[in-house]
Order: sequence, then C-alpha cells, then structure tokens
Amino acid sequence: MDDIWTSNLNETVDSIKNNDNIYNTGKVIKVNDYNIEVTGLNDVSFYEEVNVSDKASGYVFGIYNDRVIVALVKINEEIKPGDMVYALKKEFKCLFSLDSIGKVIDVFGNDLIAGKKFDNLVELSVENKPLPLMDRGLVKREMLTGITGIDLIYPIGKGQRQLIIGDKKTGKTQLCLDTIVNQKDKNVLCIYVAIGKTKKEVKDIYYELTKRGAASYTIIIASFHDELPTRTYLTPYVALSIAESFMLQTYDVLVCLDDLKKHADIYRQISLASKKTPGRDAYPSDIFYTHSRLLEKGCQHKNGGSITIELYERGKTSN
Repeated sequence: MDDIWTSNLNETVDSIKNNDNIYNTGKVIKVNDYNIEVTGLNDVSFYEEVNVSDKASGYVFGIYNDRVIVALVKINEEIKPGDMVYALKKEFKCLFSLDSIGKVIDVFGNDLIAGKKFDNLVELSVENKPLPLMDRGLVKREMLTGITGIDLIYPIGKGQRQLIIGDKKTGKTQLCLDTIVNQKDKNVLCIYVAIGKTKKEVKDIYYELTKRGAASYTIIIASFHDELPTRTYLTPYVALSIAESFMLQTYDVLVCLDDLKKHADIYRQISLASKKTPGRDAYPSDIFYTHSRLLEKGCQHKNGGSITIELYERGKTSN
C-alpha cells in the first residue's frame, strides 16, 4: 500500500512540475437534456474527456468556431449556465474486463445483471484509427450461420459484413441469437450489441443464450432505451473496439448489432439537439459516415484473426 501511495505522490509532483495539472477551462452557455454548449475551450479535440464542475462528465462531441458541444455520459447534479468546464487533456475511454465473457455489460465495465463493477478493468479507446489496407488479408474462410437459407443462398465469409433487414416482429433478433448459438465449438468469440432495448428484452436474450450453452463464448454489451442517448451512441463503437483488440490477438470475432436503425435515430436525436443541419427525414448529413466508419472495422487481418459483422435493421422489406 505504501508503494502505491508513493507512486501516486510522485506522479502528482511530476504533473505539477510539467504543468500537466493546468487544464483548459470554459463556461456552460446552454444546457440540454444530455449535452451542453461550452464557450472558452479553444484547445480541445474530439472525444476529449471533460468535467463539468464535478457535476457531470462527458466528451467533446462537436467543435465550432465559437463554441464546443459536450456530450454528457454521467450526470450527478443539475448543470446550470455559468458552470465551469474543464478539459482533462486525455481521451475519453471505455472500460473492459476479460471477466465480461458470459455477462451483460455496459461501456463502463459494469455487470448489469449482478449490479457491480468488474475487477481487472482496462481502458480501451472508443474508436481506433482504421486498420491499414496492407494489414488486411483476403476473405477465404466461410462463416457458417447454421441457417440453411443464408448459408446456401447468401453466404458470408469471416471478415465480411452482412445486413439483415425486416419489419418489426419478423424474427431478426431470433436470427441473430441462432447464429450465435451455432458458433459453439468453432473458436469464435461472439459479441451481441443490444441498442436501445428494454431491460426485460436484454434479460430474456441473456437467459436464452445461457440456456442454449452460448454464454461461455459470448459478451452482451447493452444500452437500454431509458439511458442517456449519448451513452447509447457509444455502445456499438465500444463493441467494435473490444472486437478489434481480440482480433489483433488472432481471434475470430462475430459482432451482431441489433439494431442499427435505433442507433441512427439516436444519432439524429443528438445531432438535432446539437443544431446540426438536418437532411432527409431529419437525419444529419454525416449519418452515412457515422455508420461506415463503424462497419469498416469488419475485416480479415493478416495475422489470422477476423471481425465479422452482422447488422440487423428494422425497415420495410417491400413497398
């Protein structure tokens, strides 16, 4: 314990000597439900972590000439115009533990079923730089979903992406769960991403995967419908960041995004609150970039690992 205290004290002294304890500050000029507008933060970057007078924490979501948009992920007290905002000069990161396999987790390293935080947490970036083209290999291995109609008519390889689109209550989630269950004994790590679902829906999914013997190789990353939209927005990016870390260790990873339509609606909600110019159906003009930079993570790595993405989206299958 003395060594830990000594180490922390030395780090604090070094930060004072290097002026690393001096933070860029600004003031809140406008407060929304889940983001704020700040003036005075002139030297910040996207995804930089900020603290709002110890009342809330978040990350830089938008940068403009005269203001900065901060997306809030934790709110402890009511924020008011005039509150001080501190840019912490570090990237906002998620927390992950290897003990998460077989559990339902969020982006902050919490076990949502047991209601506690994991031990041995490590920090992971929300987004990493795109994998260079020279580090990507050819897709040569098939990803068998175990569903005859897909494997015969529209097969998918490890490292590819596949879209399943259908109306509400057409069995998209069940198709996703069947695909995960059929990866048993195939050395594939599965990550199921529940976007904007209810707690009951997530619990039912967890119990079904456990009952069918898929929990030992599956991680469920969930964001519920009543959470802050800014947290839900981060969830699929965090899931792909986790998948990328496993891929670089030569694992084959299957990521199921259920569903991406809800993620698009949440991004629209955040963007409109941030005064982004809306386009068709009020979606912001960068909605396609928002999802394309997410889905490009799917690939076959030259080291033998891969990320296969199956995305499920609610929409009209016929006109």
